[in-house]
Amino acid sequence: MYLAKTLFNMYSRAVHIGYDIYQKINFVNIFTNTVVAIVILIMAVTLNGEWVVISAHIMRQYGIPVREVNHTTLDEAFHGLYLKNFRSVWIRTQLSAFGIYVIAACFLHWYYYVRQKDTPETWKCQPKTWLSREQEIDEIKNGILCLLVLNTWSALVACYIENEGKYSTVYYKWDEYGWIWLLLQLPVVYLYHDFVAYWMHRFLHMPYFFKRFHSLHHRYKQPTAFSTTAVHPVELSSIQILVAVPLFTVPVHWLPFSLAMIILYANGIISHSGIDFKFRYWMPFLAPAIFHDNHHQYYHVNFGINSKLWDKIFGTYRRPDRVYNKDIYYGRGKPIDELTMEEIKTEIEERENEIPRSFEEDNDPAILVYLKSKIK
Repeated sequence: MYLAKTLFNMYSRAVHIGYDIYQKINFVNIFTNTVVAIVILIMAVTLNGEWVVISAHIMRQYGIPVREVNHTTLDEAFHGLYLKNFRSVWIRTQLSAFGIYVIAACFLHWYYYVRQKDTPETWKCQPKTWLSREQEIDEIKNGILCLLVLNTWSALVACYIENEGKYSTVYYKWDEYGWIWLLLQLPVVYLYHDFVAYWMHRFLHMPYFFKRFHSLHHRYKQPTAFSTTAVHPVELSSIQILVAVPLFTVPVHWLPFSLAMIILYANGIISHSGIDFKFRYWMPFLAPAIFHDNHHQYYHVNFGINSKLWDKIFGTYRRPDRVYNKDIYYGRGKPIDELTMEEIKTEIEERENEIPRSFEEDNDPAILVYLKSKIK
């Protein structure tokens, strides 16, 4: 009898604890966050045509023959360049990219920028300022143009892989270069692309290249999901070439390489969303969205796209005792004690526009108090 009573009490306690946990869990938030994550993943796989490249790898992996679709003399010319069926692949890539661009990016824009417009302090990286309607239209137009360029490069790579181009170093047998190298490829490819992206980005922030190319992307000081592809075509093409280098220089298995690409592209969308997305403690290699949002807000600082690592190593990580703006190049900033009165007022306005809870280490309240004391 005593044992039965004890077991019943334990069961009742477990039920109460479970019910308390259930009440504390916000299932609506979990559901909506899951939907947002799925939307971003779909965008990462399709906007840049990565799904077509992955399809080509799968065909190679399982020996699926390329279907012959020759229509014109031009198609036969492509055949000699290991680009058989390029036209049909290009059309599929573009249609899927544009379809997802319209549906997914519009969903993110609606869910946050329309549905939650009255509470920006709870989700927006720069809650007090917004792109104008003209700027939003401009970023969409530039984004569409860049989708054409971006997916043309992806279609070229996919076709070349699909047709077994002889200069590709991609392999398909899992243990061809050993299991250790297979397991190391994901972090190695990630670090390579993150390192190259950092220096490419920093290079584009040199005065000559910034004014002629990269300034187009920086028209959008408060970036949105549409800003992700709003890049100068020359800049975008340079990035795509550097991204593809491992496919033609070192032996890489297609799966870890593709996973790295998806991670990088997904983070690129998150970084440009203007939404205060954060990553879990088990993802320290990815910077929160506010990190790159700060880059758009302050221009020549925080050059890393996916992580803070290279900025911290090379001294371009945003410091709370420095000021950064469009006219201060090279990522070093200007000491706050050297500011003019006008620069102090502008800096106070910029810092007060950041979402306080998201980047406290760099939006130091004590520095803000000090700056305000200088104008009294």
